[in-house]
Amino acid sequence: MDSPIPSILNVDDYPPGLYARTKILRQAGFEVLEATTGSQTLKLVSEHKPSVVLLDVNLPDMHGFEVCRQIRTNPALAATTILHISASSIQDQQQVHGLNTGADGYLIEPVDPAVLVATIKAYLRVRQAESALRRSNENLERFAYRVTHELN
Repeated sequence: MDSPIPSILNVDDYPPGLYARTKILRQAGFEVLEATTGSQTLKLVSEHKPSVVLLDVNLPDMHGFEVCRQIRTNPALAATTILHISASSIQDQQQVHGLNTGADGYLIEPVDPAVLVATIKAYLRVRQAESALRRSNENLERFAYRVTHELN
């Protein structure tokens, strides 16, 4: 059985950056959705549940850190991989704040296309391993319950 193609929500209010990253990601085999505002991002994340959100920090209607916080506080979306990306918010304290508000990673523009794709693939592998571990633990709990029930 083939795995579904991972979807990426590419969020940037700078059209050339949005276009370039979308092209790179599609060439790498990802399904790509696009958003240019925080509110549009929240809507698309809720509707499509992408595998990864590549989230610009500076958006016209709300800060990327706030978008990240809202995604993280929604239980249905909390496991979404979020990577902040910025060309202007590049100070150490901004990166720390972004990671502390729930982002899984923080990339500084310009990002080499190969590094971008490899980073996203690495995060997808981690999420896949987490999901497999969660399923394994659930199976183990069911088995332990059955054994305990039989022994009683």
